[in-house]
Amino acid sequence: MYTHAVAPSTWAPRVRPGRIRDDDLALPALPGDRSQLTPSMVMGLQRTAGNAAVSRMLADGALAPAPPRPARQPVRRPVRPVVQRCGSTPPSECGCHGGGSTEEQLSVQRAKKKPKSVAVDGKCQPTRTITGTFLAPIDKLDLATSMVNGSKAALAGNGIDLSMDVKGFLNMGETGFGDSIESNGEVCQLMRGLGPVISKGGVVVLMVPVNANDVCGGSAEGCYKGSFGSECGGGTPVSKLIVINSFTARDCTDTIVAHEIGHAAGYPGHRDRSGKQGDYMGFTCPRDHYHENDLPLVCGARLRF
Repeated sequence: MYTHAVAPSTWAPRVRPGRIRDDDLALPALPGDRSQLTPSMVMGLQRTAGNAAVSRMLADGALAPAPPRPARQPVRRPVRPVVQRCGSTPPSECGCHGGGSTEEQLSVQRAKKKPKSVAVDGKCQPTRTITGTFLAPIDKLDLATSMVNGSKAALAGNGIDLSMDVKGFLNMGETGFGDSIESNGEVCQLMRGLGPVISKGGVVVLMVPVNANDVCGGSAEGCYKGSFGSECGGGTPVSKLIVINSFTARDCTDTIVAHEIGHAAGYPGHRDRSGKQGDYMGFTCPRDHYHENDLPLVCGARLRF
């Protein structure tokens, strides 16, 4: 066993000239021998020296805050035209002509549009316009024209303007389907070929001789087919269709179009079975009005087949 003497510690903080002053290293009075520094004392020394140096640099302006960034100027972008469909808007007022409309111009155009039609005192106000095309074999054009004109005259008294083109196609014997339609599938095939004949969008009516129960459910004079497109599996020019059977159309034919439009607008049944007469949705002729519950449907319905 032996002993040896421990030499006094010669450690001292390393100070780079010009960076930290000697007085920055001054320690508070410490009891005992300063050569015996503990780690906590060293940390205290570092904090004291660092704080003193930073304070001095701030006083000298060496750590002055960076100058503020200049305020960003707002970017002015050119006003982009608003694309819209003109519809029945005259070219002079429609943004589709002349490069489009700005938002301000479009708001003016919207204000000029007719308000939505509603039922007031037995009439659509403002007047409701219903457009469409009536398709019929050439040898039935006279009957088709009388049906459209009869409904047009009747509906005018209810604040409804019926604007429907009458268009003919080959007689049934020349279409390849025979003298009559024998199934709903044949209606689908016929309509696929008549797409180019439809001249005015809206309500589309097809008048043909029908000899099949699956077209209008038996011997009905006509019917509204709200799922026509899906029944056909697609490929038809319209997704909905009104079919009028020229074989059975006999009663109130002058207002049969008005009757089927009522179904297309949302009323599924028939009225006046109790004896009340004159309702388009009934069976008693003459017919000249919609029921007070049905007229609002016709005034506001989106009739686009």
